[in-house]
Amino acid sequence: ICAIMIEDHPTPHLLMRENVQAMKRGSVLVDVAIDQGGSAETSRPTTISNPTYIEEDVVHYCVPNMPALVPRSATRAFQNQVLPFIKLMLRDGVVETLQNHPYLVTGLSTHQGKVVRGIIADVFGVKHHSVEEVLK
Repeated sequence: ICAIMIEDHPTPHLLMRENVQAMKRGSVLVDVAIDQGGSAETSRPTTISNPTYIEEDVVHYCVPNMPALVPRSATRAFQNQVLPFIKLMLRDGVVETLQNHPYLVTGLSTHQGKVVRGIIADVFGVKHHSVEEVLK
């Protein structure tokens, strides 16, 4: 199973063709990072109706947005991870929660109408603000 994500950048190929060639014939490669470009050189997006292909004698499964295949389970799993932080934000406020839990800042895209993600600001042609600026 291949899964990597570098925020705001295409996924780098971690498995090169030579690595895939070295895999046992009939192995299955599941590229969870296909939404971001794929983490194997031999990966290309497939569909739910045609989910696999064979390349270098390895079965590739590269369906984008895999959680959509199990929406109830995916929603429940997402809810279980996010709900505690939503409760914190409701209790303490967004700014205080982000200051007390700085790892959550990586999930912040906008605050008070200001865009803090460079790539989003670029796409929409709006001003990019620093996180520090918007959390004052």
